[in-house]
Amino acid sequence: MQPINIATGNMEITYTDDKGESVEIINHYIEIPSYIKEFDEQKSFLNIKSEDVAMLFHSNKPMSKAVTIGRYQMFLKMDFDNFMHSKFADTIHRVFADFQHGFYTNLCKTGDKTIDSFIDVIQECHEHIINSCTRQVVVNDDSYVSTLLYLRVCSALRKKWNNEDVEYLAPFFAFKKDAYIKVGVLTLDDKEFVASLISVMKAQDEKYRKEIYSAMLILAYIYDASSSSAKVVDALRSHSYKSRGNSCFHGFEKIDENNTLTAEELAVFNGSCLSEEDKQAVRKRMSRFALFQNSQIIQKSLGHYAIERRKIKLSMLTPQEWLDIFIDRVNELRIKNEYPANVDIEDVNTPKCYFAFLVENISEDKIELSNDEPLVNGLLYLIYIKGYKDIAYIAKEILILNYIIDHMADAVMSSDSEVALNIAIEKAVDFIDIVFTSKFRCKTYSDVELKSKFKQILRDKELCDKVCKISPNKFDGGFNLILVYNIIGLFRDIKLINGGISTIATAIAVSRNQINEKGKPQIRKEYISNWNIEIGEHKQTELSKNLIKRLEAIYL
Repeated sequence: MQPINIATGNMEITYTDDKGESVEIINHYIEIPSYIKEFDEQKSFLNIKSEDVAMLFHSNKPMSKAVTIGRYQMFLKMDFDNFMHSKFADTIHRVFADFQHGFYTNLCKTGDKTIDSFIDVIQECHEHIINSCTRQVVVNDDSYVSTLLYLRVCSALRKKWNNEDVEYLAPFFAFKKDAYIKVGVLTLDDKEFVASLISVMKAQDEKYRKEIYSAMLILAYIYDASSSSAKVVDALRSHSYKSRGNSCFHGFEKIDENNTLTAEELAVFNGSCLSEEDKQAVRKRMSRFALFQNSQIIQKSLGHYAIERRKIKLSMLTPQEWLDIFIDRVNELRIKNEYPANVDIEDVNTPKCYFAFLVENISEDKIELSNDEPLVNGLLYLIYIKGYKDIAYIAKEILILNYIIDHMADAVMSSDSEVALNIAIEKAVDFIDIVFTSKFRCKTYSDVELKSKFKQILRDKELCDKVCKISPNKFDGGFNLILVYNIIGLFRDIKLINGGISTIATAIAVSRNQINEKGKPQIRKEYISNWNIEIGEHKQTELSKNLIKRLEAIYL
């Protein structure tokens, strides 16, 4: 596909497709909102989604998890970079300008609640250190005080968070036991912290960005004061993650190394500021690179499947055979492009990274880039960080998979309910995976055997319709959590699962990053404890007495 004419302004843009026909694309210009270029306390472009938070803790999708963390790490660095150029950061710079020289008692209050609370903590910790040292040590070795101060401040902040539920401190302590805050956290280079930060920000509706970033910068000043070699603040000051030039969505007109996307454009597409019209325009451009049907490509890529099934032509294959081909194709892609463990996404070659991401996010539904926003978001990020290399490979594969999906439609339609049930069961068992570990399961059964029993019960004719129902209403895991917890209660009652109810519920919540508005684990122990109580105003079980007896008789 070669461009005939690429114009600027309001002129037309045309391409020649694989059939030699001219294709017109509307030159749809989209401004970058000001709050993507400059820090705005009231407006955020992060737009953290529930499904993305869930993905961070999805053990079966390592590539998608890496993409999700990488995308938000990029956005957070952009947002923090904007903060570093804001009046809020300027205030912190002025207050702490001489901090590294030991002027802890001379820090002036600013009127900013967050900054002033840190000043109070710093001065209290400094005073405590002084009072616990001999006068000789203090006079002769101020660096001794500075070295201790960062550790003391971290510890004091953890106590403050525990005792006062200070919400902007939740990202630093909600998911870790110790009080020490690593340097990587302060520079957003620690992926575990980024995952925690995303989770907490989503739970807080992104209300405390200014406070969180203020905490990071102040902690960087304190850390620098504790180490003669540290230059964290200087690194943050000189850091510029993105270009600040004029930018629009011209990159979407033709995605290649000569017409590249910017980080700002990705932020706009990720955010909530675009109208539906604008989003459709962007998605349409994204979809262009996978729309061109080519019969030769299809035949060359899929012809051997027909031969294997003793068919002369692809047109002779049945819908069921196409379904089998789809499964084979996806499994083949998965095996050949498995995401390697403990490897940064930047180190995974193209097109391997594209395929690894695609197979983790594909279903029997047609791959519609024009409306599949999560898939487009992920692919665009990969294309962006890979310098627009080898896009043709992923475009070709999407074309092939869609051709297969179109021809297997009749076979899939008949099994939609079974597919949905299978997906919900797998999500459920994966969500509570920790209860099948040696910590909780009885010694009589292995984890595989116990999972099998659990799945058998969920497939029971009286329960299968309930499994896919979302319950409770605000749970976004894709299955009936109340029912699953009820069965945990049943398993616990008959000693297939060991441990206290609160311990089990907390372990699941922590392992799956289920947190409340205060950044603490959201345990739902009542669904386990009340698994066999079917009366009351707020019934907390999906199991009747008669059903429990039948389940025990058949499966247990």
